[in-house]
Amino acid sequence: VRMLLNSDLSWIEGMVFQFVIMGMIAFNSILMGMEADWPDFFLWFYVEQVLLVVFSFEILVRLGRWGWGFFSHPSDWAWNWLDSFIVAGGIFDQWFMPAYSIAKDILGVQASKESEDGSFGQFMKMLRMARLLRILRLGRLVKSIPQL
Repeated sequence: VRMLLNSDLSWIEGMVFQFVIMGMIAFNSILMGMEADWPDFFLWFYVEQVLLVVFSFEILVRLGRWGWGFFSHPSDWAWNWLDSFIVAGGIFDQWFMPAYSIAKDILGVQASKESEDGSFGQFMKMLRMARLLRILRLGRLVKSIPQL
């Protein structure tokens, strides 16, 4: 972590990084459509994990570059908040909730019917729907492409 904080992260503002992230967002958008058509394909889980790692890395290096100013950046503050919300929701849904379920199983804690079907379940469905907002992230990246 210290190495990340002390390194020069100016490369994240470069076109190569921007194009890679833009490609990952486009790929993720296409993938979400394919998941709707073939929901039982065994590789979706693993591809989603790789994408979440990439998007988490992007947020972390941007935070490393800009510090807390990342959330009040003059031109990108709204996109940065949206990105952070979507990635945090993905981390919660794909990493925290399965770990929580495993811990409950290990400890022998039974979930109540209300917690499975109640407002918490609806909240988790909303977080999954927020993943569709990832395509909006393309707007920030497309505006950074220089005009010909």
